[in-house]
Amino acid sequence: MWKEKEKKPYCMYLLWAFLISWLSIATIIWLEQLAVFQPTVEKTIVMMLIAFGAGLSPAYAVFIVLKQNGKIKGFKEFWKRIVRIEKKKEGLFVLVGVMGYQLIKCILTETSQGYPIYMFLVFLPVMIIGGGLEEIGWRGFLQPALEEKIGFIKASFLQGIIWAVWHIPLWFVQNANQSNFRFDSFLFYCITFSFSLALVYKVSGSVLFVIILHAWGNTVLGGMYSFTSLAYGIGIDTLVLYLVEIVVCCLLAKRQNKLG
Repeated sequence: MWKEKEKKPYCMYLLWAFLISWLSIATIIWLEQLAVFQPTVEKTIVMMLIAFGAGLSPAYAVFIVLKQNGKIKGFKEFWKRIVRIEKKKEGLFVLVGVMGYQLIKCILTETSQGYPIYMFLVFLPVMIIGGGLEEIGWRGFLQPALEEKIGFIKASFLQGIIWAVWHIPLWFVQNANQSNFRFDSFLFYCITFSFSLALVYKVSGSVLFVIILHAWGNTVLGGMYSFTSLAYGIGIDTLVLYLVEIVVCCLLAKRQNKLG
């Protein structure tokens, strides 16, 4: 979309992403305080506003920025950008490897929720909406824009912090998972996962692949396995696995730069 070295409006993107998300969550908090709906109805409204308001705000933001800068004419071109895969074979190999590591981390450090194995197939498409589509903006636009300025490691680290901060209002929503999390643990999780998502995008050039990985991450952690590390703090075993993940991603990204 943007030529290399061409100035990219990532500040405008962030403004829209945060504005849309935080206004959606402010509406949720307001509704919860009013308590005008039945609990079941209120929870449904909250989940819808989180998924289609806050959750899709990075996608809305990047669409607005692309449209304002004349990079797309409409949704058709936007869709092509999402499904394009530059390096399918290499990207798929890295994607499967990272997905496997996310699962192994949960098996070693979290508690199984006790669901049958086929529930992976149920959770994954749900989590595409419940998180995965954020990647249209985060890794599909902001990561490469930052990486061009400050490199893979700094961009991935900064992206993780931005991503965690973007979630902060959810701590004030009664029905959100984040209200049960420790922010320091969540921040470390976001930074670590940011490196893996950035690596998959770097190797594949595919927004679709990072959407799948993000959805998979939400499926295994919180879907099939518990949120123990986020709720009660990251233990030594989880810390080691996170650090290994970051180091491996940095080494593979460095190798990719040489190959590219």
